[in-house]
Amino acid sequence: MFYIYQVLAVILIAVSVAAYAGDRRTGILIASLISVVCAAITIATHAWWPLVVGAAVYFATQAVQRDDYAATASSHSH
Repeated sequence: MFYIYQVLAVILIAVSVAAYAGDRRTGILIASLISVVCAAITIATHAWWPLVVGAAVYFATQAVQRDDYAATASSHSH
């Protein structure tokens, strides 16, 4: 079971780094750093809760980013 946590943690690190590389905003940087640290804690300690926290931070940031993008796109279309 610990290997599954480690694989998921590596995936979280990869998508966090990719998200920051794609759109370099301060909020995404902070969320990516939090996600990477939580994933590293998961890899080192085999605990599942840092993985959940890191994934929640990542998904919440992506949701906020999409809301900001939709608001910006709709304001430019008028």
